[in-house]
Amino acid sequence: LCFCIFLYHCGITAVITVASIYASKVMGFTIKEIIGLVLIVNISACLGSFLFGGLQDKFGHKSSLIGIVLFWIIAIIFLFFSYERYMFYISSNLIGLGLGAAQSAGRASIAYQAPKTQQAEYFGVWGFFINASSVVGPLSYGVLTLIFLDNHKLAAIGLIPFFILSLILLTRVRFVRSQ
Repeated sequence: LCFCIFLYHCGITAVITVASIYASKVMGFTIKEIIGLVLIVNISACLGSFLFGGLQDKFGHKSSLIGIVLFWIIAIIFLFFSYERYMFYISSNLIGLGLGAAQSAGRASIAYQAPKTQQAEYFGVWGFFINASSVVGPLSYGVLTLIFLDNHKLAAIGLIPFFILSLILLTRVRFVRSQ
C-alpha cells in the first residue's frame, strides 16, 4: 500500500511543487495572482478532505483510493486542455480537491491497515514514502520538462504514468482491518 501511495504522490508532489512555475510560464500569472490562486486552492484542498473523507467512509478505502487516483488523472488531463484563465482556475481547484482527498485517504488507509501495536512503524514507512515522493516527483517533472523542450503541458501529462502504475498496484492490494 505504501508503494501505491508513493507512486501517486510522486505525481501529486510534482504538480504542487511546480504549480507556481506552471501558472507563471504557461498561463502568464503574476506573483499576486499566483498567491491568490494558492489561497483558493488551499480552500479546495480542505473541501476535498471532507468530501472524499465521507465518501471513503461510505465506499471503503480501496474504492476511494482508486477513485482519487482516477480523479487526479482527469484533473491533469483537464489542466492540459486549460488554455483560458478560467479553465486554469477550474483545473487548479480540481487539483486542490484531489490534493485534500489524497492526503486524507492515504492516512486513513494506513491507519486502517496498521495493527494497533505497530501504528508508529506503519506511519514511519508511510512518511518515508511521502518524503521520497517529494524528491522523485518534482525531479521527474524537471526531466520531462527537459525532454519536452520546456513544454510544461506535456511535462504535466507525462506524470500520468505515476497514477496509472499506482492504479495497477492498488487493484492488487488487499484491504484488511487491522487488529
